[in-house]
Amino acid sequence: MLFWIVTESLPFFKTAIEANPKVAQFWHSYIDTFIKLDRLADAKAIFDQAKNKGAKGDGFDQLEKRLLQIAQPSSSLLENSLFNKAIELRENGKFDQAISLLRDGISKLPNDPNLLALLSHCYILNDDLEAADVQLSKAKDIDQNTALVGWTEVRLLQKKRDVDEALIVAIKTNERFPNDVEGMGILGSCLRVSNRLAEGLKYLDKAIKLNKDIPVLGICLGHQSIGQAYGGLVVQADEIKHGKIDEIIHFGNILFEDINEIFEATRYHSLIIEKKSLPKDLEIIAETKNKIIMGIAHKHKKIFGL
Repeated sequence: MLFWIVTESLPFFKTAIEANPKVAQFWHSYIDTFIKLDRLADAKAIFDQAKNKGAKGDGFDQLEKRLLQIAQPSSSLLENSLFNKAIELRENGKFDQAISLLRDGISKLPNDPNLLALLSHCYILNDDLEAADVQLSKAKDIDQNTALVGWTEVRLLQKKRDVDEALIVAIKTNERFPNDVEGMGILGSCLRVSNRLAEGLKYLDKAIKLNKDIPVLGICLGHQSIGQAYGGLVVQADEIKHGKIDEIIHFGNILFEDINEIFEATRYHSLIIEKKSLPKDLEIIAETKNKIIMGIAHKHKKIFGL
């Protein structure tokens, strides 16, 4: 009954406004009725008409704030939903779909630096560095002081092989966002490429310890860092393998689904996790014929290293 009464009042307010377009109270009541009916687009359109007709006053200022407050959660929900879906697509390697989704979303939310930075990262993963540059520049113009913008710039510099500048930006970004777990991993990789292995391992160890619930796959330095984070030792290998093909044996872990038990892979490392110091929480999931650890997994968590 209340909905019917509110709905029936709309023609009355419209007629009153047409006869008296400068009476602020008529506009106010008309807009308020649309808000009560949850017709926010109509309420906003009528509000804009009222301002164009010269209606003004404290009531209108309060009404504008109210419309903005009501619209904000909707925008925030859209942003979060879009962001999370794009992240899911990116993590599953569906970069083209993530890019398409983000481009469409950004047309509705053009001033969100994190969406633009995420789009830039997807372009990086798709090897389109020119497009990545464009989107990152837009994000920085809006707000360069967000973690995602900073780390995306580091990723782009890494992709361009600008090692020194990538490390400088990574250190500055980490100073602003010292507890950003993803950023710790990126800074760790920058330090490793700059031959600052001990410092790199420190940041990767911290990221692994803080990142308790999200699945982790460590590759090369990440693999070694997982071993060290849980108490193992990373030591010099007896032989250096840089770009050398070797025979690997795996023990049926899900990471090796549909891969032959014995297979060939390219090794590129001079450090290894010392077998006798392997922590009790970790198990070996792959090794060479002479028992050098090539893969590990946590026994109770989704943490893996190769």
